[in-house]
Amino acid sequence: MSVTWAVDRGSGPVGPGMDVQVAAASTIKLVVATCLWGEVARGRLDADASAPTLPVVGDGALLDVLPGIEPTLAHLCTLMLAVSDNAATNALLDLLGLDAVNAEAARLGLRSTRIVRAMHDLDAIAGGRDNRTSAGDLARACRALADESLVPRRTAWRVLEGLRASQHLDVIGEVCPAGRLLACKRGFNDQASHDCALVESREGPVGVAVCSSPPAASDALREAARRALATVGVP
Repeated sequence: MSVTWAVDRGSGPVGPGMDVQVAAASTIKLVVATCLWGEVARGRLDADASAPTLPVVGDGALLDVLPGIEPTLAHLCTLMLAVSDNAATNALLDLLGLDAVNAEAARLGLRSTRIVRAMHDLDAIAGGRDNRTSAGDLARACRALADESLVPRRTAWRVLEGLRASQHLDVIGEVCPAGRLLACKRGFNDQASHDCALVESREGPVGVAVCSSPPAASDALREAARRALATVGVP
């Protein structure tokens, strides 16, 4: 069982196994978020509008047990990033469309990332269709949030706002020194266990990612995160 990792200082990701494609789990939510706020910035969507649909996922998603609630698109994005709510994610995927989210991944330069199904789509999973990514792509996606040429400041701020509320801090969040962690997004299921983050180094913001598919133990991911952080001077 191998763990891959990557760091991106702004000149592209580097790291062992960074291009190995893995099941993406919830890490696709980063791209969904940048796609959403990009559409809002272009005036195509209203962040304060209510979601047109709230499909039931059936996996214990928070929104599944709150029938009748009418969250805005901004609320959905916060739920998607902070508590990794799959119902919120699927509502946004329905609204944006898979083509738009994949186009956003390509625009960010994510060469190994492909989104082909909604979250917890059991039929797609049974048919062998899964969302894919890599450690290099996740490090690059995180670093893009500090690069105005890729993600404008207002868009990045809205994404970072949701990520900073994350309730899943058990990998990079545990080993990154206090004050250095700017944002992180965990992703885990039966096929994978990953974490990615934007951290502050002596050289400025750095994207960091650790990936495993099949899932490695959290201790192994934390050790890989320590090695990755050490390469950019974050003890």
